[in-house]
Amino acid sequence: MKNRLPYAKKTTVLISSLAMLGTLLTACGGDASPKGEAKSPGAAASNEPLKLSVLVNYIGEAPQPGNEVQKTIEKLTNSDLDIQWLTDIKEKLPVMVASGTLPKVVSVTNSQLKLPYMVAAMRGGTFWNLTPYLKDYPNLAAIDPLIYQNTSLDGQVYGLPAVRPVSRGAITYRADWFKKLGLREPQTLDDFYVVLKAIASGDPDGSGKADKYGYLEFKSLGIVDRVAIWLGAPNDWGIADGKPVYAPTTGAYLESLRFVKKLYDEKLINRDFAVMEKSAWEAAFLQGKGAMLSNITDTPFKLEEQLKKTNPQAELNMFNRLPGLKGGPAKAENGSNGIFSIPKSSVKTEAELKRILAFFDRLGGPELSTLFKWGLEGKHYKIENGQPVYIDAKLYNLEVFPYQKLMAADDAKALKGSEPPLVAKGAELNKDNAKHAVANAAEALVSETYAEKGGQLDKLIEDAKTKFVMGKIDEEGWRQALEQWRKSGGDQVTEEYAAAYAKVKK
Repeated sequence: MKNRLPYAKKTTVLISSLAMLGTLLTACGGDASPKGEAKSPGAAASNEPLKLSVLVNYIGEAPQPGNEVQKTIEKLTNSDLDIQWLTDIKEKLPVMVASGTLPKVVSVTNSQLKLPYMVAAMRGGTFWNLTPYLKDYPNLAAIDPLIYQNTSLDGQVYGLPAVRPVSRGAITYRADWFKKLGLREPQTLDDFYVVLKAIASGDPDGSGKADKYGYLEFKSLGIVDRVAIWLGAPNDWGIADGKPVYAPTTGAYLESLRFVKKLYDEKLINRDFAVMEKSAWEAAFLQGKGAMLSNITDTPFKLEEQLKKTNPQAELNMFNRLPGLKGGPAKAENGSNGIFSIPKSSVKTEAELKRILAFFDRLGGPELSTLFKWGLEGKHYKIENGQPVYIDAKLYNLEVFPYQKLMAADDAKALKGSEPPLVAKGAELNKDNAKHAVANAAEALVSETYAEKGGQLDKLIEDAKTKFVMGKIDEEGWRQALEQWRKSGGDQVTEEYAAAYAKVKK
């Protein structure tokens, strides 16, 4: 436990060291009502509609041009939208950036943010640096500073984040099995072990056999990283004594490996995890082969709906932390689904830039947040007992959901409706996670070596992690794997992250 606070606390140093971001993102968090939004720079710069071409990353059936939802967005924002929905944006965007043939707004996926071509484009002035402007837009300024930090480069913001919760992690469990065996949500790591043991040695489904796993895993073996953070390891990378520290090199990570190996040895987790794909892993849970699995907070509701088709008595719940572990830290993600960058080759003036920022700011206001969350009243939702209720969820998913891909700010200002208990619980846990989330100190740092060799280095550690848990290597073998990681480029990555961190800290 003694390792937890140094990494959690020191990681926040990176956040606070971005004084520029902290100031501009907390200076303005006011209401984005129509009156407030009209004060945003560019919001009323012209009576002519803003002609806005947008490249959106979207997998699925795209809405038809000129549809009613898009017309409503255009009316409320005084815009004329030309949206290009691309499923192969990862392949096409590098070519478009190189040629300079870009629309006015470009969706950049998380996987592209640190690629050499995108880093070079941002540093080379291809995209507008939005840092000085954000404080003037209430909904954009209200976005969590950690999200801006995580999607920044060299401490500068080159794109509006497509916001999602900073930490969505949760452990889903069979609440009906817990009730039958008299179990409660674990508060400590010892409790966690006891619960898994009780499930594996008991008969939670009344089959007459003790044939259930306490916990189901697949190839990624994410339970190791989750337990490591519970025990005080960094979230992938942390900062200690002003220097980057890689989680697997810490004592807390080794302690986690020992714990998970114990679960494996005692058959409390599935023995076939090393060859199990994610789809098969989720199917195993639905088939009742185990009591718990780790996913995100919006998954349990969907899983319960599937379970109830064959087992109407099935009941799921979720927890996110072990509160007995000094607050039980949660793992932070980068808090975005990519960014919206604005090319200088397409948006040549500051006046037009401000109109575009005002457009995105307006999307986070009450009217449009409600549109994105519920759709059009009378068509996609209706009001019952003073609250919105979906009329046709399938129609909503087809006609409205794709436009959520345009949002930078979240839908916090949308009308509040009556949600299923697990959906409400997920939103509650997301908020709690954010209070205790351990940030990845390297999220916004760039390493050329990692960009080149990251896949190879990650696989080296993943393989060693699996072998350790399965007993194929011992602690000496783990140390040898870490040494191989260092010599194969890990030390160079650490040095490059240290240099990037020092640069941002200045």
